Amino acid sequence: MPMIMMKVTLKYMSLNFMIEGTIKPNHPMERVIMSVHIEEKTSFTVIGKLSQGASSEGPKWIAPLWKEANDNFNEIRNLAKKDTAGNIIGIWGAMSDISERFERWTDQGKYLAGCEVFDDSVAPNGWTKWVIPSYKYAVIKCNQNTYQKQFDYMMNDFLPAHHYSIVGAVHEYYRPADTNGDLYLYFPIEKKGELSHESID
Repeated sequence: MPMIMMKVTLKYMSLNFMIEGTIKPNHPMERVIMSVHIEEKTSFTVIGKLSQGASSEGPKWIAPLWKEANDNFNEIRNLAKKDTAGNIIGIWGAMSDISERFERWTDQGKYLAGCEVFDDSVAPNGWTKWVIPSYKYAVIKCNQNTYQKQFDYMMNDFLPAHHYSIVGAVHEYYRPADTNGDLYLYFPIEKKGELSHESID
């Protein structure tokens, strides 16, 4: 889990509306209302520490990756994108398939632990630069304890109920100002029947 020692405020570039998820009758979470917002995000750049491993063993190899990124953050601090107040925009756990086409994980996956940077930034030695494609995202808040529950809810309930298909790897977003362990899961989506995420209205 990221522990970048900075106070950061993020201003979302979202569509500014909330969708309340529907829960199936007798579902274990039937009395829980989960807020999901839909956000259009243009392509963005992340520089971080990269690793690859088995999907089933993610916590084992991702946690050390964050430690490595945090321990060496000063090497990329000056590249971090900031808002008008000088605060770092955000920390990302970006994901991709092993071919780095930003498709969903299979039995293996890649994970980039880093921060959002300016597009023309050059990754220092030992760091990796990814340019994440533009997508429409369904975004839900969670923490380490609710991560799997929220993920399953999005995949099995919210997305099907709203006629969305997931079209790429899910990314994790961390607001550095949040110190309570919260994070946001970004699900790249398109309406079923649309040709590609580039054609979304």
